[in-house]
Amino acid sequence: MSRVTELTKKVMLFENTYVRINIPKWLKESEKWSENRIADNGDKSKEVYQLRYMLNKICPNLHHFCPKPTAENMRGLSPEQRNQMISNYDRENTQVGLQDSDGKVIQVGVKYTEEEYEKMLSILKPALDYPEDVLNIREQGYCSMKDVTDLYKLAFSRKYGRMETEYRSMQYELNLKELTDKLRTRDDVVKVGEGKGTRYYLPIFGLHNTIRDSIR
Repeated sequence: MSRVTELTKKVMLFENTYVRINIPKWLKESEKWSENRIADNGDKSKEVYQLRYMLNKICPNLHHFCPKPTAENMRGLSPEQRNQMISNYDRENTQVGLQDSDGKVIQVGVKYTEEEYEKMLSILKPALDYPEDVLNIREQGYCSMKDVTDLYKLAFSRKYGRMETEYRSMQYELNLKELTDKLRTRDDVVKVGEGKGTRYYLPIFGLHNTIRDSIR
């Protein structure tokens, strides 16, 4: 499996909801960025520059499944185990290829080709598969109330853990309803449709903090 495939598939995991909802916006931004690079005598194709832009946005925001090498997590480990923890964490979401001290490849890196760009788009298709009017809204940095629910669920589970989240199910539902009702009344909300079929879209920027702060 290529490194681009490995990294891009992570976007569709629930833990990377924030990354997934930003994909339309980042892809739109990558078009302008790539055009500017080419205009500045760039020697790569538009697709390659778009790939670079997208991965530079995606990778730093991907969830780490490997334990973070903090002092607490490394307490009691041998030097070798500590080095391994640091190495696993650092390379988990990186684009670069890596070799050991003997020159043996331990991770194949991204090669930045047009083929990799096309592969990335094929994997990200579910994050871009929207009606034109909705896609235009998402390209401007907005997300749906379904996305808000997913972000809330993720933030709640991170705060309390899976078992505790199930125990606090009533609190979860009440907090979520209070949050979504409040968000629907914001001045910056975009409404699509009318009546019971109205869909609400909110700016992604700052939403993560709003959701986190709503959890009690």
